[in-house]
Formats: sequence, structure tokens, C-alpha cells
Amino acid sequence: MRRLLLVALIAGVTFSGISAARATSLYEPTIDASTNKTVLFIGDSNIMFGAAAITTALVNRPHGYLPVFTPRGGIGIRGYKQGFCPAATVAPCDAPDYWQTRLPEVLAVVHPDAIVVNLGINDAKAPGTDTSAGYSDYSEKMAWLLALLPADVPVFWSGLPTPIEPKSFQVGSSAIDRAITNQPGIHVLRWYVAAYQHPEYMIQPHVNEHYSVAGNNAYAAMVVAALDQQFGQ
Repeated sequence: MRRLLLVALIAGVTFSGISAARATSLYEPTIDASTNKTVLFIGDSNIMFGAAAITTALVNRPHGYLPVFTPRGGIGIRGYKQGFCPAATVAPCDAPDYWQTRLPEVLAVVHPDAIVVNLGINDAKAPGTDTSAGYSDYSEKMAWLLALLPADVPVFWSGLPTPIEPKSFQVGSSAIDRAITNQPGIHVLRWYVAAYQHPEYMIQPHVNEHYSVAGNNAYAAMVVAALDQQFGQ
């Protein structure tokens, strides 16, 4: 009798284990490995330094995105910030046509479904001119850059986290945020709103214009949320 009872208990445990295993969802590689959309990131050093966090947020998920990066440290829309030009010791270098050269070459081999732009902080220090780094005529500078991009691809443009930027940048970054907010034909990523009460998003708030680890993660999460809203999960 005891032997029969023991066999019955073992059988019950075995069948219960099989039932539980069948109830558990199995790993599905076609979901985990499938690509949602290709996203091109145009930016400066904040995109360069934040690329790991952005990649993690876009890729480590079901139906992940495919990020492609083309940042350049120290650059704005129409030139390098003062003292950053690679040829500064040789000759004056505003580099007004950097993106005019760079983007057609990138777009010849990359066909993005969406474009994310994070430019502006290197334009925020001084007014500049319409063909140099600077925040003057910023709407026109944005329109110049947008004309280099495919008209049928949605563009997401990040505002600057003005309240926690270095104080010497805040007049310029406020002007740039206004231009971004009022620019037609783009999706505005309101980074200035997301970062408003988070000084920890900067390496040194009001001193250093680069994002911290927490800032890079928050920026990446904001981008993913905007892409998901546009394209769906």
C-alpha cells in the first residue's frame, strides 16, 4: 500500500511539473531578434558619450531598434564651437558645410526609418553668424540642416536641458529651445522638461554641459518612448 502511495505521489509531481513547464512561455527568437526600425542619430559629444546607453535602450528588448550613429564632438549646425576646430592651428575653420558633406555620404549607405537630432549645445555659448556656430538665426540653421535629410523620414529633435546647463550657456540654449519648439515638420523631444528637476542628469549641473550616467539613461528612455509612440512596440 505504501509503495502504491509513493508511486502516485511521484506521478503527481511529475505531471504537475510537465503542466507547469507547458504553461511557461518559451523564448521566441523571432520576437527577441526582430528589428523594429532603423534610427539614425545626428549629434555632438552628448550623443557620442551616450551611445552605449542609447544602444542598450533600443536593442535590449523585443522588436528592438537598429541604432546608427554619426556624431561629431564640438560641432553645432554650421560649425565647431570656439577653439574646437581640428584645423584651428593651421587656418580659420568655421566648418559651415560639415553636415552638408557628412550627411549625404551617410545617407547613401544608411536608409533610416527615423532620425534623432541632438545638436545645439555647441551653438549656445555665443550668437555667432548664419554660417558659424552660434544661436543667432537658429530657425534658419535648423531649416538648412533639415533640407539635407529625407523629406519622408520623421525627425525627432531634442531640446536642450537649459535649466541645468552651465549658466554661460543659458541665454543661448533658451533661444535654441524656442527655435526647436517652433520649428515646423519635426517631433520635438522635450528634454528640457524631462531634465528640469534633475540636476543629477548632468555631470556637473550649471558647470559641465555633458550628461551623467543617469542623464544618458534618461535621455535614451525618452527617445525610446517617442519612437514607440510613433511606430508602436
